[in-house]
Order: sequence, then C-alpha cells, then structure tokens
Amino acid sequence: MVSLGELLLELGKKKLTIRLLHEAIETGGATAAALLLSAKAHQQLGELGQAVSLARSAEMLEPQNVEVLRFLAECYVRQGRHEEELEYLRKMEQLGTPAPGLALLIAAATAAAGRKEEALQLYFKLDLEMPDDAGERPRVLSAIADIALQLGKLDVSQRYTEKELELPDRDQSEAHMRLGHISLLRGDWKSSISHYTSFINAFVQHHGGEPAAALARLKQSWQTLDAQRSMVNGQRSMLNGQRSMEPDLLLIHDILQASADGSL
Repeated sequence: MVSLGELLLELGKKKLTIRLLHEAIETGGATAAALLLSAKAHQQLGELGQAVSLARSAEMLEPQNVEVLRFLAECYVRQGRHEEELEYLRKMEQLGTPAPGLALLIAAATAAAGRKEEALQLYFKLDLEMPDDAGERPRVLSAIADIALQLGKLDVSQRYTEKELELPDRDQSEAHMRLGHISLLRGDWKSSISHYTSFINAFVQHHGGEPAAALARLKQSWQTLDAQRSMVNGQRSMLNGQRSMEPDLLLIHDILQASADGSL
C-alpha cells in the first residue's frame, strides 16, 4: 500500500494519498513508512503541524530512521523552529550515518537559533577541515564573515570577507557591501562609500537592472546596522552616544545615488 501511496504522491494526488494511507493504517496498523509518507503529503499541502505530528509518531516506531529524522528537521526549519531543527540534526549526527552536508546544516541551524558564538566556532572548524576547492567553501566564508559582523568582530569579518573576494567566478556584491558596513562601523566614510560603490557595480553586473535595485538592497541591509553597532567593542563606531544612524545612512544613500546617476 505504501508503494501505491508513493506513486500517487509523485502524481500530485496528495489528498488521495492521505486517504489511502489513513485507511491502510486503520486496517493494518501503523508503520513508520506509512506515517512518513502521509506526513510528506500533508507537508506538500502546507499542513506542517499535521506533518510533524505524523512524523513524530513514525519516530516513536523507528527512532533511528534517518529519513524520518531528516524530514522532521526540514519541517522545523520551515516552521522557524530552529532549536528543534538542531535537535534532530544532532540526532542524525549521533547515529553516525553518512549524511553529506550535515555539519554545515548544524552550523546554519545553530546560527539561526541565535547561538552565534557557538555557530561561529562550528564554521571555523568547517573552514579548517574543508579543502580550498570545496563547493561549500564560499558559503562557509560568507557565514563566518556575516556572523562575525553581527557579533561586532570587525577584524574577523573583514579577514573572511577578503578571503571570499579572492574566490573566482562568483557574485561578490554582498562581500563588497559587508566591507562597506565594516568601514561605516569604524567611522571611515570614505572607505565605506568606496566599498558601497563596488557593491552597486557588482550587483548590477551580476543581477542586471538599474543601480536603484542595488540601492534598495543596501537600504534593506542597513536596517540591521544599529543592532550590529551595539556589539562593537567600546561602541567603536562613527557615532557618539546612541542616536540613530538613519540620518547618516540617508546622506550616504544620496551620495551613492548621485554618483550612480552621474551627477557627481
């Protein structure tokens, strides 16, 4: 019956799959395979609560079923429940079953759960163990630079951003923007504007469109700068006290916009 359910689900017959498996469970008893397949059908319908409930029942029957554990981790990340996601990723790790990318998923979940210092150490470990030509290396370098910036570790963020910029054949716009943020938090307007200009050029080159789209992305990113400023040791920023950075950011925005328009 599970095989028929898998075929129906592949054909997009989600509700029929659920009904078939419900009847099979009612008559023949629950199995982990049937419960998991039903959970997948509910997930595809956007019914994540029901999907989690069914998958947890499957876990009770087969607590070492890696497919069930992985599915639960996926559901929790979609729900934004990162501590639970991390719990199930750790369960997979403890089983010792080979799972490509698991260490990277654990690091990302740790960061998403707000455990930034712990996540940073996990990413450092990945960086040390990962070959220079590994496909995930850009993601690791970017994550280290982003988290370090969030923690106010500007030197670390700059060092890993510069490593990221050394990688060939990739979109470097976000790295240039991060360097602009670092310079801004250090009070170096000249360097920040230079890096932001590089960001705009790289963004337009990679994504196409007009500089206005890059400026919109920059304004969106600036929303986090006040929070990051408070993490910088000794409040080492371009501003004294706790006044908002908004007026200064608006001025920088106007300078960049005038430069993009050719009116400077």
